[in-house]
Amino acid sequence: MTSRIRTSLRILTAVAFAMAIAVGCSKTTNGPGTSGNGNVNIIPGGNCGTANGFSVDCTPKIRVVGPDGAVMSKNATKVISVSGDATQTLTFTVLNNGNSPLGLSSVTLAYTPLPGDGTNTALVCYGPDGSTPCASTKWPNVAYTGGTGTSSVTITIVYTKPTDAVTRTAALHIVTNDASTPAIPDFVINLKTASGVPKIVSDPEVDLGFVKAPGVGNGLFTIRNEGTADLIINDIDATALDSTLFTLVIDGKEYQTGTVFTVNPAIDLPPGGAKDIKVVYTGKDDNAHTGDIILHTNDPSLTAQGGPGWDRVAVKVNSAGPCLQVLPTAVTFGGQKVGTVAKQTVTLKACGDEPVLVTGLDFNAAGAGNFAIDYTSIQATGGKAPSDAAPLTIAKNAQATFNVTYTPAAVAAKAADGSPVLDTATVVVTAPASPNTPVNVVLTGFGSTGDCPTAVVQVLEGQAVVPQTVLHLDGSQSYANGNTIASYKWTVTQPQGSVSKYAPTDTAKAVTFTPNVAGDYSFCLAVTDNQGKNSCAPACQAVKVLPDQAIHVELIWDTPLDKDQSDEGPGVGSDLDLHFTHPFAETAVNGFDGNPLPWFDNQFDCYWFTCGSGKVLEWGSYDPNIDDNPHLDRDDTDGAGPENMNLTLPEDGRTYSVGVHYYDDHGFGGSTAKVRIYVYGALVYEASQAIVMHDLWYVATIAWSSADVEAKLDANKKPYVFPKYPAPVLN
Repeated sequence: MTSRIRTSLRILTAVAFAMAIAVGCSKTTNGPGTSGNGNVNIIPGGNCGTANGFSVDCTPKIRVVGPDGAVMSKNATKVISVSGDATQTLTFTVLNNGNSPLGLSSVTLAYTPLPGDGTNTALVCYGPDGSTPCASTKWPNVAYTGGTGTSSVTITIVYTKPTDAVTRTAALHIVTNDASTPAIPDFVINLKTASGVPKIVSDPEVDLGFVKAPGVGNGLFTIRNEGTADLIINDIDATALDSTLFTLVIDGKEYQTGTVFTVNPAIDLPPGGAKDIKVVYTGKDDNAHTGDIILHTNDPSLTAQGGPGWDRVAVKVNSAGPCLQVLPTAVTFGGQKVGTVAKQTVTLKACGDEPVLVTGLDFNAAGAGNFAIDYTSIQATGGKAPSDAAPLTIAKNAQATFNVTYTPAAVAAKAADGSPVLDTATVVVTAPASPNTPVNVVLTGFGSTGDCPTAVVQVLEGQAVVPQTVLHLDGSQSYANGNTIASYKWTVTQPQGSVSKYAPTDTAKAVTFTPNVAGDYSFCLAVTDNQGKNSCAPACQAVKVLPDQAIHVELIWDTPLDKDQSDEGPGVGSDLDLHFTHPFAETAVNGFDGNPLPWFDNQFDCYWFTCGSGKVLEWGSYDPNIDDNPHLDRDDTDGAGPENMNLTLPEDGRTYSVGVHYYDDHGFGGSTAKVRIYVYGALVYEASQAIVMHDLWYVATIAWSSADVEAKLDANKKPYVFPKYPAPVLN
């Protein structure tokens, strides 16, 4: 979601601050520079520091792309097959992923020739022209994005097959002024020749069975090397798997699906070696989900599965055998005139890869009451109730329907709040071979003195979504017996801290609603027909909103002096900011305990200035296909929040920090901030704290992969609140 516009003061200070960063980072010589934000000291290959002590990341960062086009990690191994041509050329491309020039001080190939090399050294390193030895090459600087100069530098390794079959090893050293955190001054690529031929043998399929939503299932598939050379898997194509449902786990490390990702470190199986890969499925519905995982290997025998070296493994869940889906599971009759018969339809769908047999279709032990099942509407059974002896058979990908009726016997009594007391009953649908049955279909209605129009609510996105999902709510199925629907009125019950509204208005037939806060929502619709009759009771649909990222942090706040915390616009509400930091973050400001605080680090603190509005911080891997960077999906500047931060793939062994800074109260005074921390959709921590303008509340730390959340307290065991924290954009 696009962040709302900050106040004019905030925009101007941010622009000035950004200009200071740009000016500082464009300099490559020693000496001070100046900008509209104060003095900036430039340290080539280091940091740009402002006069107020704020450290701005201004560093070169090496990025190396291998011969196969994949981004390489430091100390990665590239295997050269000796079964190939007599002479092979491997090209490595050096890029700059930072924002200051990357200088290459030397490129060397550490290799000791063996007797079998003969007069031609087996492994030789050349510069960009492909002919000048690396040791004699004058290496140019590599420009950063937006900078001027050479955008990339190539390094060529030429392998000439020796006369023997002895394995060769070498190490390519690329020495630069890289200033990543941690720095990589010597980027090493290991080279290894492999005699023989690798041969992959993998399980052809991972069947996770049936996982009833919400639930988690997992399965393993094994890859084995039955060849005579090392089997290497650098990349895995998982684009066919839904990234919100599936995760792959390799050597304890999680990888996001829905993309092609680089395995880091690469899978390197010696002859006879084997490795298990776990597939984790987090179910949100009972539907079938399938897709292929494509392993990119160095097995030269693989040519028929879409590309050279490709090996496919099929993944499926909720798709093996018979499966039954029932729609809807809640049937609302609304108000019906006493003595009349109202009818609605229920659909049964076969969702598996085999026909499904429905053997039971009846009311539960509580009985039918004023409801009934019209068995004559089931043509496939000859108008009879399905049974074990005569089941209703639904072919693969087919569906069947049956009708339910409601005949109210009396006018409904009134509850204490004036609403009618509902008649209710439950139809139980049974298909023994389908793992998600029996399914309960809840019927509701009430008797009235006349025909009330009936409101019907449909939520197209379903009953479980993640925060920031735009829900499409449709009331077009509402009806009035003998009349037409003239007007609609939507209401919502939402979690504390959520102030979202319907769009375009709450009186439209179809509306959208964006739930920003995790929790339970109830969307209700009342209608009026063209004779002025109101629906006797609203129709309601419940939706559960839960995050699906590994870490989801939510900030909401309450400002008592702001009488309308849902209004929008510059200065019409208080402005608090959520901060989420990597353990590498460090600034010059010390806390009460004398240790540096992690806030406002330009590279490792995710907040509105660094990673909102499309800005991305590079944490963890440089591979763009690995989603291990934090995302601030909402920045609220004029009210009660929320602000949401997500991290899909946290790094093992890291401890992250959560903080809240009161940026500007806009004259509304103090606020009470509330922070909720979710891990894989489960609420694991919640805390509230009263703060005033410019306070910074150090909320908690999150240790990964244990997911232990610990409240941050001062020496007196009280919440860690730092008053008048010197945020750089305020100066």
